[in-house]
Amino acid sequence: MEEGQPHPAIASGWIHIAVAAVHPFRDGNGRAARVCASLALYRGEFKRPELTSLEEWWGRHLDDYYAAFECLGGEFDPSADVTSFLVAHLEAQLHEVRSLDNREKVGRQIWTALKETGEDANLDRRVANAVWDAFFGRDVTAGY
Repeated sequence: MEEGQPHPAIASGWIHIAVAAVHPFRDGNGRAARVCASLALYRGEFKRPELTSLEEWWGRHLDDYYAAFECLGGEFDPSADVTSFLVAHLEAQLHEVRSLDNREKVGRQIWTALKETGEDANLDRRVANAVWDAFFGRDVTAGY
């Protein structure tokens, strides 16, 4: 992040609302706005897809997504107060970060339990890898 520049999460929200405000296309403005917002995060050193894209979040909260744009009104107004959209955008990002953090914490706990259970039973350490894959519905092959 360059000095004097807004945090990438804020820049992402600004870009999202700006593209939506000017509504440059007949169709696909929301998708274009979300892609531009994701690019702003990516360029701001947020490289994990879970952190750069809010597609899934907004898809699960579609009513909130459309409500967030009410601040734009019916016509383009460069002086519109878009604070409510920026807050909604940042809250969505925060929810995604917390969700990822929880997923990783739970994953570590599951892995530790599998590893320790295998060790306690004197099983080959590769068994934990196979059980890990099976736990998440992946195929377990003879390679294990």
